[in-house]
Amino acid sequence: MYSKRVDIPLPKIVVYLQAEKSKGGDVNG
Repeated sequence: MYSKRVDIPLPKIVVYLQAEKSKGGDVNG
């Protein structure tokens, strides 16, 4: 049941983390 809810935010979090590392954490300000 939770698999469906986690299936969506999981990839979103990974992309966000990867984008932050790509910029060097500048996204945080």
